[in-house]
Amino acid sequence: MSVNVIKEIKSLNTCLVRHLFANKNVIQGKRPKPLQVEIIDYLSKNQDKIIYQRDLEENLQISKAAISEVLISMEKNGFIEKINDEDDGRKKRVILTQDTIKMHNKVIKELRKLNNNLLDGISEEDLNIFIKVINKLKENMKKEGI
Repeated sequence: MSVNVIKEIKSLNTCLVRHLFANKNVIQGKRPKPLQVEIIDYLSKNQDKIIYQRDLEENLQISKAAISEVLISMEKNGFIEKINDEDDGRKKRVILTQDTIKMHNKVIKELRKLNNNLLDGISEEDLNIFIKVINKLKENMKKEGI
């Protein structure tokens, strides 16, 4: 078979990213980079918990140096705030700014809409086959140690 699966996945990803960022109403101003998006998503899903830099390192499997650098950038760009912990002044909690929470909510809403549009005209049977193929690709990647 001569299909370049990697190229097709990359092409689809590029289309999705372009669509999402083309809508100026969704993300205004400074746009977060992919790792920053991952951190924003994690913090958003865990707003009810106290999150420190170490939690991000462990849960997102990012080195201390890398997470430190990205958090400095995120704070500078107004995506997060670091606030002193009430119990331990040496620790800083990492929280999303109100603007970032609003942006994340808009992105989630846009992604749901995009997902529905992507599935338009695709039968449940075809969708199940697609999911089965995606899962097999992931399984094959695990075999390769990726």
